Amino acid sequence: MTGDLLMMKYDKGWNYMESKIIKPQAYFPQGAIRDGQRFYIAHLDTSLRVNDRMYGNAHLAAYNSNWNLLEDVAVTSYGPGDNEDVTSPWVMQHGNH
Repeated sequence: MTGDLLMMKYDKGWNYMESKIIKPQAYFPQGAIRDGQRFYIAHLDTSLRVNDRMYGNAHLAAYNSNWNLLEDVAVTSYGPGDNEDVTSPWVMQHGNH
């Protein structure tokens, strides 16, 4: 079963500094960008579980510089009966977008 999305912080010499869970019941962060003020991470949200089945949905989350969640937007919202499966969501920056 999947776990939580974890942020791990290192200094410039790759010495471990700290870690914290930034999104419970989430995994597979494939893309991350920073626009100077916020971090954006695409991930799978796994909070929807029915009869021991997990339904992963693509989300895009925004965090401040201290890794506090500012916004978490569902890109997909599949559930029982949809016969859909979501894998590997990405986020990229193109120009100013």
